[in-house]
Amino acid sequence: MDRNGGKLNLEQTQHILNATIETVDQGLSLQRSIVEKFKKRVLDEPDIIAESYSESNAETDITEDS
Repeated sequence: MDRNGGKLNLEQTQHILNATIETVDQGLSLQRSIVEKFKKRVLDEPDIIAESYSESNAETDITEDS
């Protein structure tokens, strides 16, 4: 194997490894961000969720009485 070819392959492999690590890190960061925003939304809007549930039950009750 040619020394320069081996060095080039090693550099390419290192570049691919670094890019993969960065991609995984970005994915994990995005996942954490989405989870945190979802948690915040659920915690900040419990009344809206309860109201929405209550309205859907009210519609069911109306149709059952008819």
